[in-house]
Amino acid sequence: GTANGLVTTPVPIAYFVSGDLSDGRSRLVADAAGGTNLTLGLGMRPHQALGIFMFGTDTRIRGNLNNAALPNDPISIDDSRLDLGFNAKLDSNNQLWLKQGSGRQSALVHGTVATPALVPLERFVSRVRQSDTQFRHAFAAPGDIWLTWGYEDARQEKPANFDVQLLPNARLAIAEISDLHSRDAYLVARLPVADRLRGELGLFEQRAHSGQTSETRVNGGLLRAPASNPREFAEANWRGGVQWQFGPASTVTGVSQKWRRPASAGSLAPIDTLGIALNDRLTTN
Repeated sequence: GTANGLVTTPVPIAYFVSGDLSDGRSRLVADAAGGTNLTLGLGMRPHQALGIFMFGTDTRIRGNLNNAALPNDPISIDDSRLDLGFNAKLDSNNQLWLKQGSGRQSALVHGTVATPALVPLERFVSRVRQSDTQFRHAFAAPGDIWLTWGYEDARQEKPANFDVQLLPNARLAIAEISDLHSRDAYLVARLPVADRLRGELGLFEQRAHSGQTSETRVNGGLLRAPASNPREFAEANWRGGVQWQFGPASTVTGVSQKWRRPASAGSLAPIDTLGIALNDRLTTN
């Protein structure tokens, strides 16, 4: 079900609430699962120059896997995120945004696993913890120039554990953790070039640090020493274009843009150049 509306007193508040119940069963194997999903969005304007917004989601899935590899194994999946932010209008041509968000995901399976013999699967658990802070400032500069700049800082941690009893006296435990810290900055300028011709030029830079550590234990003893794989990354991408208005409500636009996906969730950064949106769909061979 869904409920949404607008309350005007004591201050304007727009709200959106949605809840879903789902149930699914495979036609090929005996896998089955059910889930719930809750979505909440709020927007408030306590002052004409200040807007406050919030968006949260919570999804929970519980099921049972019953196939050749995982016979009669319970599974649980949880996914939640909350974002809070505000928008301040310093004047009609000067605005800034600040947003803070965090989210968690987890997936847990336990029971038995075919290897090919059936052995106890104590747990396979994967988690994701993510948080980010985003700032954006857009304002008009002299000369009919519109400037937008911003900064985003995001962190993500992904621990995973796999514990299985291979033999009566042999317990295998594998632990792995991956982490990512990304800092993004961008500057975009939109300006007139000539009569009925305007241009846009932007720069996006990302600096990231990633690492991965894993270890393997048998019966509590260290079989494989912890291995770390740190990596530093930096990339700067330009984007730009021009737009010619050759008639009333008629334009021709040409742009070139190279884009790297921001590490933040729900980025505040501009996603278009002169109205032509970036294509952020990823393809694999």
